[in-house]
Amino acid sequence: MPDFVKKWFVNWATSLLGSSAGGAMIIDGYMSQPKDWGKIISGILTILLGLFAKDSNVTGGDVKQ
Repeated sequence: MPDFVKKWFVNWATSLLGSSAGGAMIIDGYMSQPKDWGKIISGILTILLGLFAKDSNVTGGDVKQ
């Protein structure tokens, strides 16, 4: 299993929240007429932030809390 997938499972809360918030922004920007590209790009960046962010209770090492 790739290292990125393992990190995603450890940080599932931030990944889930970032994906849901970013997805809502993308849908809102896409549905507006004309399309709001600023909102779509912000949604993509929010998803990436959620995927790469770290939960507050994860140490980053091999020690489980």
